[in-house]
Amino acid sequence: MRQIKLLYLFLIILFISLIKTYYNIEHYTFSILSSSKEYDIYLFPSSMFTNKIYDFRSILEKKGNIIDINYPSNTFDLDKFASDIYDKIKNKNKKCILVGYSFGALMSNIVNSKFKNNELLKKILLISNSCSGNVTDKAMNIYKDMSNVKSEKEQLNLIYKLLFPEDFSITDVIKNKIKNNQLSPQIQQSIGSAIGSWIVKNEKICLLDNKVKTVIIHGDKDIVYPIENNPEITRVKNAGHGIIFQDLEIINNWIEKSLK
Repeated sequence: MRQIKLLYLFLIILFISLIKTYYNIEHYTFSILSSSKEYDIYLFPSSMFTNKIYDFRSILEKKGNIIDINYPSNTFDLDKFASDIYDKIKNKNKKCILVGYSFGALMSNIVNSKFKNNELLKKILLISNSCSGNVTDKAMNIYKDMSNVKSEKEQLNLIYKLLFPEDFSITDVIKNKIKNNQLSPQIQQSIGSAIGSWIVKNEKICLLDNKVKTVIIHGDKDIVYPIENNPEITRVKNAGHGIIFQDLEIINNWIEKSLK
């Protein structure tokens, strides 16, 4: 009887190990749901916030099955991370859409660069987009200050400075959303290191054209990522990097229109 129990325990451990390997849980997590919808929608978080900040999730759900991407807390390589996601998409063999904000937009661009054609990847929606990963000097100075603050209040004030124009009135609803939906410091640190390593060896990935339809929305007062000189970009007046908090109606309407 004892031998049977040990065998049973071994089989359980083996099964968990196989599942962990197959879905690459140490690198990212898929929300795997059975769905008859036409598309899978891969939703990429920013480097600071979880996907819970996205108020447009219900709009995406009408179009497809949302698959949330989670970043690892240990050191990782952006290029390999993107290749792993590409392999999963290819093996699943289902049409998909990529949606990302800030670093999530950069990550969507890197995944896009893995596709040689648009057989499966149908569209990319990018909010506060970056093609290079480089932030402005002003944003870099704020990030440096954030790494040295002692109190949560100081930290939050610097986040507001990073996200919003000076004349924007930040509501309590926005403050609570920012405070309660941040990624862990470990994940934020691993992303920061990964971006630094990736920038050193990569040119602008948006110059790569595999004919996938890409739509972009960007605030004209964004101090984190400089706005790209692209006539296809939807520019939002007086919006900062925190456009997803600042202009919900504009973002939701843009998402709905872009998915058609």
